[in-house]
Amino acid sequence: MRNIIFIFIACFSQMVLAQKQPCIDQHNLTVDADKKAAIAKECPTLKGAQLATCVSKAGIAKRFTKRGSIPFSEATYAKLTEKDASKKALELEALQKQCRSNVFARELVAGELFAEDIQREISWLETHKLAGVRRYQLN
Repeated sequence: MRNIIFIFIACFSQMVLAQKQPCIDQHNLTVDADKKAAIAKECPTLKGAQLATCVSKAGIAKRFTKRGSIPFSEATYAKLTEKDASKKALELEALQKQCRSNVFARELVAGELFAEDIQREISWLETHKLAGVRRYQLN
């Protein structure tokens, strides 16, 4: 009986989580467009493994950082005070609840921001700006 209840809860939670709409972030849209333009300019006619090699050698992925990455967090949140970082972490937690997980994303949407990306930003704030203070507090 417990197994049936567990399976029902697992299936129901997947259906609920899968129904969330993609969160489109303007920064990620800009990064996607700029990255495509750079690839078209620097590796115009290549495909497959040759394209991947060209992109790697040109350092295109390193030049364009999406949300959730360490370079983005450092550039965006490094100048925040502890009070501002705490407020920002609360804002990010609210945004995280609206976004879907990349586990349930069946198709990729340009500029989409996933809950895991936001969680990485929150973790960066907790580690570098809040000294782990928020990590153990209950809301």
